[in-house]
Amino acid sequence: MDYLARSKHLVQLQDDLNEATIANWVSNGNDWETAIVIECAEAIDSTPWKWWKSMDADIANLKVETIDTLHFLISKAMNDLTTDSPVREEYIDNVTHSLANALRKHPAKTEVQIKGIKELYKKLMLSTLKQGHMDEYLEVISEIFACLGMGIDDIYASYISKNLLNHFRQERGYKNPDVHYTKVFADGREDNAVFFDVVTKVAEDHPDVELHSLKELVFSEMDAKVFANSEKA
Repeated sequence: MDYLARSKHLVQLQDDLNEATIANWVSNGNDWETAIVIECAEAIDSTPWKWWKSMDADIANLKVETIDTLHFLISKAMNDLTTDSPVREEYIDNVTHSLANALRKHPAKTEVQIKGIKELYKKLMLSTLKQGHMDEYLEVISEIFACLGMGIDDIYASYISKNLLNHFRQERGYKNPDVHYTKVFADGREDNAVFFDVVTKVAEDHPDVELHSLKELVFSEMDAKVFANSEKA
């Protein structure tokens, strides 16, 4: 497993997505800190922290929320570096090495460990809000991934899937108030759940092809799902 190559691809994809969402994104003043704190709070809400009720940890959603958080952390890390390293290749390279080093230090645990994971999300929030160095907060999220049993290949695959969904949303008018984007399907499932099923099937049908190379096929299958859903409405 190549931590450096995988990490660099994720950072490059995030930079591309940010630019596709808002041109010249590094100068837009996006509030990454608030986005990260909200994602961490949503993750914590999937842990059994409520002493007044019985509940189990939602491991699947914890993984989803943590991947979402990673998107924002990478973006923050790049954005923070643009003051001193405005050249794209330089800030991508710096974040890549920090991310790869953090993930390498925290390989996936053999079993999911929920005990203490809430404290890690809180630690991540604090590191973000106090404007800690990227090495600090990227190491914390790497610890969280390890507790969730996610190694570099799991993180990579999940990140690619969510990155594709984010591109699909942007290209299909997610931000445009004049366009109807199907967020919730007739069966009550949200687009991310439907998209995950599509990605899983396409990946299974093309096991020898990297997922990011199957973008057009994934989008075509998702469009078919959206059309079929509109027929039921």
